[in-house]
Amino acid sequence: MTCEIGKVVGILKWTIANETVQLKFSETDKGLNLDTIMIPAVCRGQGIGSQLVKQFIDLANVQNKDI
Repeated sequence: MTCEIGKVVGILKWTIANETVQLKFSETDKGLNLDTIMIPAVCRGQGIGSQLVKQFIDLANVQNKDI
């Protein structure tokens, strides 16, 4: 992770059955922004997006950042 204001600072990435799912986020002076969630079609409908968002929320809480 890097700390450049307004730029992508982190990626939460999982590989499931040879497919990559990821969530990209950035940091601003107000907190963390969820920028992009990418989930391949074959992985959709399984709650993976919800799990990524939960992991992102947990990360923000640990860092004491607003989303």
